[in-house]
Amino acid sequence: GEGYDIWKWTYTGTETLPSSTKIIFSNGQGGAAGVSQTSDMAFVNGGYYNLNGPTTGIRTLTDTAADRLLRVYNLQGQYVATVSSLNTALTSLPAGIYVIGGKKYAVR
Repeated sequence: GEGYDIWKWTYTGTETLPSSTKIIFSNGQGGAAGVSQTSDMAFVNGGYYNLNGPTTGIRTLTDTAADRLLRVYNLQGQYVATVSSLNTALTSLPAGIYVIGGKKYAVR
């Protein structure tokens, strides 16, 4: 989900699965040109998978200065500025009403 090509499958049946059980993920397009499906992978009940096989699904997240910047929009939904803080927005933008972080603010 979310474009990260990570899937999860949990078997809830009552039969005991043999250790040789395999799993394949596909987008259901029947192998059309340019469409990928995974190869046979070892089944891990409740496990997470990526294109290479079972995975923890954990990835490193980084926090950069760019991640903390706030995008400012006018009431028409047009992007008008990027600011480093709400205080900067409220003291540096021209008078008007803006949407910052999903909330409306009036600059006087």
